[in-house]
Amino acid sequence: MSDYDLLLITRDKVPEKKLRMWAQDFGVDLFVVHLSDADILLERAHTVLLDALMDGRVLYDDIGVVDQLKKKSLRVTNELGIHRTAYGWMPRYTN
Repeated sequence: MSDYDLLLITRDKVPEKKLRMWAQDFGVDLFVVHLSDADILLERAHTVLLDALMDGRVLYDDIGVVDQLKKKSLRVTNELGIHRTAYGWMPRYTN
């Protein structure tokens, strides 16, 4: 419901509750994904993660995983035959 969504992909445990409270103060919707869960979520076509990787802007990537996750999200969307529309992720129809 905010103007901004922020995805934090982390390799370490972070105090999610404290981060969410900080984000709420700034009017940001914060989504925290542990790196070990990112692959699983992508395989399940997690829409928040797909949106962030396909359309989002990288603010900082000190662990160098964004490019790998973007490639995986492209592979997953192609395999599932889905694409982003104004209404969300939908099946791609071909004639």
